[in-house]
Amino acid sequence: MRFFGARAAGSIGLAVAIMSLARPTVASAQSRSGTPPAVGEVYGLEIGASWWTADPLGVITSERLGLIGSDVDFQSDLALSATRFRELHLVVRPTTKFKIRFQYSPLKYDASTVLERDITFSGIVFPVSVPVNSSFDWTVWRTGVEYDFLHRSRGFLGVLVEARRTRVEASMMTPGASLVDPAEVSITRTAWLPAIGVVARGYVMPKLAIDVEYGGSSIPKIKNKYSGHYTDFDVHATFNLTNNFGVQGGWRKVHTFLDIEEDTGDVTFQGPWFGAAVRY
Repeated sequence: MRFFGARAAGSIGLAVAIMSLARPTVASAQSRSGTPPAVGEVYGLEIGASWWTADPLGVITSERLGLIGSDVDFQSDLALSATRFRELHLVVRPTTKFKIRFQYSPLKYDASTVLERDITFSGIVFPVSVPVNSSFDWTVWRTGVEYDFLHRSRGFLGVLVEARRTRVEASMMTPGASLVDPAEVSITRTAWLPAIGVVARGYVMPKLAIDVEYGGSSIPKIKNKYSGHYTDFDVHATFNLTNNFGVQGGWRKVHTFLDIEEDTGDVTFQGPWFGAAVRY
């Protein structure tokens, strides 16, 4: 797959560096089997919520009725801006090295602006100087399995294989009677994307862990109608107050490209996030 580029190499290198922090000392290595796990590493179920302030970057294009769609820029054309969203995740851990992971990420942006140029979207021409209300929804359901092939009491290095269901909905409308027929147009697309990645965790302090996760995929053109690729990079810290509760904070960047029939989206979401996790 093509997503293992320079950034992937850098992420893997960072993961290896983190794992070096997690390596036990010579003295502890002699009694590795008796080394207790770090605080926060004894659990079978983890439930977490986070708040991600994601800045939207990119363009979306929709062609209809023989009219070539404009490359509609989220910020310069639609005035979409960074917004805070809530994400939910669930981790089931039947064994020490094996995890089943779920994540729900609903992102929704709304904005109002006055167009500074003519825009053609989904077969409708929105002329310059017309006020426009727009919305963009990006919702992802992640389901995956993680296997930590290198596991120590103070960290791990593993692989993640998952499937991502991405649903995209975009709409533009003019308030009042600026455009009579129609006053609103929208598109909705759904795509499944597989993924493979690397995950790593290392404890730099007894209760403070650093996590790095990088994954992605690249799907070639299928039947001349569908193609896509994405990358997801996340680095964050977790401070475990107890074995059953921890607070988290980090930075995440997700880039997604989807080309489905007449619609194309090339978007990036990036920004800081914070959250908490409860474990049992």
